Amino acid sequence: MDSLAPYASSWFKQTYHLSKRAGTNFLRNPMTTYVALFQTCFMALLVGLVYLQVGLTPESVQNRFGALFFVITNQAFSTFASLNLFVGERDIFKRERASGTYRTSAYFFSKTLVETPLSIIFPLIFTLICYWMIGFQNTAEKFAIFLVTLIIYVTTAGSLMISIGSVSPSLEVATILAPVTLVIFLLFGGFYVNNASIPNYYIWLKYISFFRYGFSILTYNEFSGLNFTCPTNDPNCVLLYPTGESFLQFNDLENVNILEDLLILVAMIVVYRLIAFIALLFQHEEN
Repeated sequence: MDSLAPYASSWFKQTYHLSKRAGTNFLRNPMTTYVALFQTCFMALLVGLVYLQVGLTPESVQNRFGALFFVITNQAFSTFASLNLFVGERDIFKRERASGTYRTSAYFFSKTLVETPLSIIFPLIFTLICYWMIGFQNTAEKFAIFLVTLIIYVTTAGSLMISIGSVSPSLEVATILAPVTLVIFLLFGGFYVNNASIPNYYIWLKYISFFRYGFSILTYNEFSGLNFTCPTNDPNCVLLYPTGESFLQFNDLENVNILEDLLILVAMIVVYRLIAFIALLFQHEEN
């Protein structure tokens, strides 16, 4: 507790007031939230209508896979606003921190506290709109896994954006680095390149790609237990993948461990947030 001595108030009091200020600023500038809400609803309706009730025909295999990829990609790129979580207040933070107003940890935790609900609300809205429109498996277990995965995945993507924004010298640099990073992770996410076909010299990118873990969970969750059939009026129909398991095996996804992959995503959240905190810490040395 000695480290708190230079400050006039406790860490908890600092965090409370900083959270209150962040919440007030958030309510005073709701336009960003309105735009994000519109984007979430629009993209959910778009993917829902494009892949409306995919069914269990041979064509639905590609459609389901494509829908899942669209969902995972859209949700990652929707977190770009998190780049500005700390960059926008950098000068204010440096000045207030230098004057001993509060600790870096209190500031960081308060901003995280206010930002976290959006990482839950928007994926929830997106899922509620598009899940049944697309025609994904209609069971409570499948839906719960989809929703929990999407929330953790979005939080991971948002944490990556926060870390990029925190280590970048300016918002302009952050907006250049962020899409490059996402595209690299996207390339090794399991859609463009089969997991078993990735060259050895790029294999490490496969293991640090949060796309891969989120996409693998959603694909395994959706395809396991499915049985595809040909339309009765189509004598030329060919079933390349009669079951969801055969499709998973072809894409090297038959051994996905959902809990393990979720824990890896949670670990990534911790690592990315830690990077952001350290970046803030070194912007002004603690007493």
